[in-house]
Amino acid sequence: CPGLISWQWAWEPLPWLNLVAMGMGTTALTLFIEINALQNISSTLASLIYTTEPLWGSFFAVVFLKEHFSNLGYLGAFLIVGSTAYATVKGGVVKQTEKVAHTD
Repeated sequence: CPGLISWQWAWEPLPWLNLVAMGMGTTALTLFIEINALQNISSTLASLIYTTEPLWGSFFAVVFLKEHFSNLGYLGAFLIVGSTAYATVKGGVVKQTEKVAHTD
């Protein structure tokens, strides 16, 4: 029928090897590394690190993709850095050295 959405793309083969490599390499591997690394710091510091994740994405987009910030982008970056700095100074980030005991 004319005017209906074409579903022809659904029958084309997907690049499964690329999809699996992207899923395992960029998602599973990085999360595995993050989770293991974050076990040795306090939850407060871990949340502060995760808060700055959009800044790192923006930084790499500017450096490698030649993206440009808008005024709203600069405002968002300022708010993220400002709130992270405030939480660090006023929140008292302390490293916890004791591990949670596993009960079996």
